[in-house]
Amino acid sequence: MENQRTKILPVLLTLLALVFALLACTGTHNTDGGNDVTGIPNPMVSYAGLADLNGVVGSRLEKPAEESVADEAFYVIGGDVADYRFTADGVSYTYRAAKTADDISGIWTENGTVFAEEPLSASPSAYEGEGFVTMRWLSDGVQYVLTAQADGVTYEQVADRMMAFAALTIPNGETYRLLEGNYREASDDRTVMYVGNLGDAVIVFVNRSDEGYESTNWRMTCRLDGSRLVYEDCRRTEGAPDEAGVYIETVAYENGVGWFDLTAAGNGGEGGRTLCWSGAREEECSEMVFEPMTE
Repeated sequence: MENQRTKILPVLLTLLALVFALLACTGTHNTDGGNDVTGIPNPMVSYAGLADLNGVVGSRLEKPAEESVADEAFYVIGGDVADYRFTADGVSYTYRAAKTADDISGIWTENGTVFAEEPLSASPSAYEGEGFVTMRWLSDGVQYVLTAQADGVTYEQVADRMMAFAALTIPNGETYRLLEGNYREASDDRTVMYVGNLGDAVIVFVNRSDEGYESTNWRMTCRLDGSRLVYEDCRRTEGAPDEAGVYIETVAYENGVGWFDLTAAGNGGEGGRTLCWSGAREEECSEMVFEPMTE
């Protein structure tokens, strides 16, 4: 019996030491102006509004004036990731911002985080999965990720809202920057597209190099309407050298109407940020899918 007591006593002393150590590490949790005062640091600190988050992170998180949202909550995670949460039309949203190239979406797939292999760009990358849609883009050195979560939610259901939020992160209303760049048609290397700006307008120029020195060109002025680039002034021209070798361009038609849809990857999507030509005058155009050129 004496041997058993001798063995039990050190064990009891060890347990008591652990209890006192835990009590010493435990503090009272308070927040004061966003500062978390606690014995154990809390990586998620609550704030009063978007202005506070922007002040901490250096972001441009804004809510469109026409948006009606509920259940708003404002956090900074780890001291450098802004996290704005809200609900709209039965869908839960998480809107994050941080000055980092690492994926901050918090969405995981079988191959890692959803944007792990997707280059960060000013052009939005969208991904649709089971029960979620997420979009990521870069503006003035800040990464933004907006994620919608609900049973059965689709990209088409939330794309316009996401682009409305994205547009507010672009300084001076230069929304063309969301889709600016060079693209190549997915199934035809001869067809390329450039998206840029002319003043306040978004300019789209499509060129297809045919055999020899012949080419077909489409030029249009677009406006960003939700997740679409809509146009009403498409001008198609066809060019070829004459017998003397002089390049002659003729107008095939003017004032064509149509649009380009920004699509999402996942669930059979074509890619993270492809533009699909729709509603065009020619059937051949309505089958074109443009992907960003990496070089």
